[in-house]
Amino acid sequence: SAAGFSAQDLEGFSCAAPLPVMLLHNRADRLFAEFGKQSSAWWAKCNACATDLEPKKLENGCVAYQGCSGGVETLYCEGKGGHLAWADMEKDIVAFFQRAGHDGMGW
Repeated sequence: SAAGFSAQDLEGFSCAAPLPVMLLHNRADRLFAEFGKQSSAWWAKCNACATDLEPKKLENGCVAYQGCSGGVETLYCEGKGGHLAWADMEKDIVAFFQRAGHDGMGW
C-alpha cells in the first residue's frame, strides 16, 4: 500500500534490489492525495522500469510499468474509495503474490 509516503519522503531512502511491487491507493483519498502515484513512480525508478514507456493499463484498473529490471512486476492500482476504505482488490492481491512465487502460507 502507499502508506502515506510522498515522493519527497521516499527520496530519503535507498532503493532495494529490484523486487515485485503492487501499490494500492484509493483515488478519492483526500488525506494522502496522489501519494500512491508518487510511491509507484519511485518504485518504478528503483526497479529500473522503462521510463520512456507509458505504464500499460490493465483490465482490473491497475497499470503495469514496463521493462523493469529482471522482469519484476511493478503495479499501481487505484480503488474507488476514500481514505478509510480498503481497495476492493483481494483477488488481484492474491494473484499478484502467486505470480511473484508466494503462496501466502509462510512465504
